[in-house]
Amino acid sequence: MSLVFEAVSKSFGGEPVLRELDLTVGTGQLMTVLGPSGGGKTTMLRIAAGLESPTSGVVHLDGKPVRLGDSSVAFQDTPLYPHLSVLDNVLFPLRLKAARGKNSRYRTDRERRAAASDALEMMHIPDLGPRRINQLSGGQRQRVGIARALVRDVGLYLFDEPLAHLDQALARDIREDLRAVQREKGLTMVYVTHQVEEAFALGDTVTILNDGRLEQIGPPQELWQRPATRFVAGFLGGHSMNFVPGEDGIVRGFRPENCLLQDFAGVRTDRGNESVLRFNGTVVGSSFLGEQTLVVVDAGSGMRPLRALLPSVRFGEPVDPPAIGEKACVLVDGVNVHEFDAATGQRVLAADSRGGAIAKPQ
Repeated sequence: MSLVFEAVSKSFGGEPVLRELDLTVGTGQLMTVLGPSGGGKTTMLRIAAGLESPTSGVVHLDGKPVRLGDSSVAFQDTPLYPHLSVLDNVLFPLRLKAARGKNSRYRTDRERRAAASDALEMMHIPDLGPRRINQLSGGQRQRVGIARALVRDVGLYLFDEPLAHLDQALARDIREDLRAVQREKGLTMVYVTHQVEEAFALGDTVTILNDGRLEQIGPPQELWQRPATRFVAGFLGGHSMNFVPGEDGIVRGFRPENCLLQDFAGVRTDRGNESVLRFNGTVVGSSFLGEQTLVVVDAGSGMRPLRALLPSVRFGEPVDPPAIGEKACVLVDGVNVHEFDAATGQRVLAADSRGGAIAKPQ
């Protein structure tokens, strides 16, 4: 089933939380929603679930107004029934549907129990079935909540940061399993997260919300390669984009991983590429991050210090980064530079040499 938001706005006490939101999640598509805290992500999800009504605009699921119960929802801290076992918690929505006489793919209690057990298996907690909820850790409770959401037979599945309490390795495993199930069954899914890696790994499309506004929507590669606004460019990535003032009201941005760093005295000025940007400065910080080292260079001129990600190993040998206090030069190839209007924050399309459409921000 497809989910459609048409000019949806939401205010609480006169304060806007969502502003004229237009978007579509196609049938069988997984859309991730990304953005800072307070950007409107959870409110959008609650409206999609029928838990909140929009102040204006409409939301349709498969062409009909969305209703409470049309979707399955798992929040970061999904309420569970403490008097029931883990297995019975997952079984509960299936048994409730059967008790109400509604059609379901599971005709017998044996089939329902098998489906619940499969959901626990997918969450890597098959042995927790007999336990009570108060015997579980926070991460285990999150996985029970996801299993209970997935076992339901509905047209839309909604997740609000369901893996937030899990360690990184386990979260990655469950994320991969969740994506595999979504693809295999063709589920329509909306997944809210604040982690860029998670949003990119899961989403067919990624939606970025900021202050209740849709900044950009599109495939992960498009958002990364052609950010529509300065906000999107700065929000994406494990390390913030470098921004420097340009001419004619332009701000230039480039990612730390696209920077080269050479000793100030060893800079070549005849690199044969006039589009290379050069920033001379002094090393003021260095952080070893494993495969890479983050070097911070103060280039003066009132700019924020520039960040460059350098390999920690080259040709099998460790690379020693420049020491703090040393002179250095940051080099950036022009092909890796994004340009934005300093006043509006919008991408300067005339400077876009990468081709392709850019989602229109609101």
